[in-house]
Amino acid sequence: MLAVLAAFAVAQLPLDRLRTILPNDSAIIIDRLPKQPLMSVQLIASAKFAPETPASHGYRHLLEHLIARGKDGSLDKKLESQGAFLRASTYRDAMQIQVTCTPGQLDLALGALKEVLDTSDFTDADLAREKAAITQEIGLEDDAGLIANAAWFQAYGDAGLDAIGDVDTIAKASVEDLRIVRLRQFSPKAIAVSIAGDVDVDQATAKARKILEDLQSVDMPLPKGRDQGTAGRVEC
Repeated sequence: MLAVLAAFAVAQLPLDRLRTILPNDSAIIIDRLPKQPLMSVQLIASAKFAPETPASHGYRHLLEHLIARGKDGSLDKKLESQGAFLRASTYRDAMQIQVTCTPGQLDLALGALKEVLDTSDFTDADLAREKAAITQEIGLEDDAGLIANAAWFQAYGDAGLDAIGDVDTIAKASVEDLRIVRLRQFSPKAIAVSIAGDVDVDQATAKARKILEDLQSVDMPLPKGRDQGTAGRVEC
């Protein structure tokens, strides 16, 4: 009898973690953290299908700058006006878009990630503005970063290319180039939404599902002759 009661008690405990793989192979990961005042809602996109190459070195970083601004260029301001904050980072092996907010702002955060995923109407003027910003970032890179990037390249060759990019290569990027990189970077097979905070696991999963389930894969083979790096980051 005691064993039955114990089993019943365990069954009633709230589920704290849940991973869901959708039919399109995108993933949702929920980590329930009761009583935490803040929540992290992240879009993580593997670079498996969009690795750095000498011909596209820095295109993903450029894409990060473009999509993090949202459709009208003011996504971060809209979030900050409501006490939420967006941070975008590009690594050798992934791109990360994170919204930090309160548990009651889950819809706001997921809406921001949906806007990031939907941002695609880039113009030549958009590219020129962000190319200039990245050129400044590269110029301000410190000695430690330069030494680390050189060590990665020495050890891994093209597979060790840094995430920040090359000024001359980025200057050549076109709107069409960024369209292709976007399709590769945000293939459903490469995407996960992670939510960590004081949320109901099932409800959070259902809400995250709505921004991922309609994404469709596009047949864009991995560039030939490239192995994937596994570290390194640049933030806009």
